[in-house]
Amino acid sequence: MSIIIEDGNIKQTIPENILWDGKFSKALANGPIINFLQIHLPKHSLMVIPRSDGNINRKHKNQYHDVEWDTQIQPYIDYAKQHDKIFILGTLAQEYEEPDINYFYLPLDDDFFKYGVNHFFPPSINWEARSNQLCWCGGCSGYGGLESIRVKFTEKIYDNDPNTNVRLSTWWSENKNIPEHLFSDRIDHNEFFKYKIFFIVDGNVIASNHMYGFASGSIPFMISKAKCWFTDLLIPFVHYIPIKYDLSDLNEKIEWVNENDELAKKIAENAYEFSRTYFSPEYQKEYMKTRIRQLL
Repeated sequence: MSIIIEDGNIKQTIPENILWDGKFSKALANGPIINFLQIHLPKHSLMVIPRSDGNINRKHKNQYHDVEWDTQIQPYIDYAKQHDKIFILGTLAQEYEEPDINYFYLPLDDDFFKYGVNHFFPPSINWEARSNQLCWCGGCSGYGGLESIRVKFTEKIYDNDPNTNVRLSTWWSENKNIPEHLFSDRIDHNEFFKYKIFFIVDGNVIASNHMYGFASGSIPFMISKAKCWFTDLLIPFVHYIPIKYDLSDLNEKIEWVNENDELAKKIAENAYEFSRTYFSPEYQKEYMKTRIRQLL
């Protein structure tokens, strides 16, 4: 199912009313993000927003997909061409872009869009009071089963130190034969703020903590190969620590934080300032307006 906005009018919506639904990554069909688009999209435009976690393309790469291009996307491309309309494809995140498609990367969360991230995550624990231990817990989403990035990440941390609090939750674990020792109970998101490192690990596409991790006061460790609406604003080693997707530098980067506390603290401060500036309601709305102008 998809939301269809033609000439600024909603022509089709989704009965469940949910475009995507993660912890602090949730957008509704009648929420502020879609309402903003409806107001600002011009005539002679056709925007399709599938109910999807992203990766909306023609499936010629090994990656997570939940949209059938030939039946859910191509007919609207053909319709837009026939009626001389600009075709726009709304998406949460992409590992790959079709070169002939106008992608519109949407903000991740309705509440963050309306109020800003820092409304929900004001400054909390001082850097010096945070632990150097490691903590992360996430569902078993993602492409590849035992070879998914989340399983491989958890295994690598466990193999290096089985006493860390880095585990998978059982969400989406069915029929994947993941070893039992890699699981634990789910952890409240506030627990992650007690640690100096905040892990952002791709799930189906990007993680649901992809935005609020920058407002955590911790140093974001990003294990991601997908693009979202603010990717081009990020500067590695200024706003976050990038980790290679094969995880070959993961342990090295963790040690760097332990050995360079003041430099790590500065990156955490930069990340928080990034969230304050770019995840404000004002900036997100300006981003949307700018992207619409670019597509005209």
